[in-house]
Amino acid sequence: KYGNDRNRYEEHQRLASLPLPPCQKKEVAKEGELKLKLRERKVTLVVDEAEQKRREEEAQAEQKRKEAAEQAKRIAEREAKADELDPIEAARFLSQVMSEQMVDAVRAQLASIKDGEDAEGKISG
Repeated sequence: KYGNDRNRYEEHQRLASLPLPPCQKKEVAKEGELKLKLRERKVTLVVDEAEQKRREEEAQAEQKRKEAAEQAKRIAEREAKADELDPIEAARFLSQVMSEQMVDAVRAQLASIKDGEDAEGKISG
């Protein structure tokens, strides 16, 4: 690196051993990491890989919780829209596209739903 230039080598060693002024050196040790700021460069050294993996797992778990909450919200919105369905409007629409026998069966089921009963049955047409 320095060839035979002994003076350059000694000067490099001397400069490397000098402490940096406090404003140019910043150390923060937290959660298995050592963060250094040397002049304008930032360096992060991972001291504890287990801690880093734990943080990554926590971030993944948090992301999964957010996704589950969003999915639950979408399901609740769909259920709220389904609750708003007017049985009479549904029967009117179905009567336009179905045979009379099928319409009667659907009306019976819609009436039982409106009355709070569980509606199960087959509609054949």
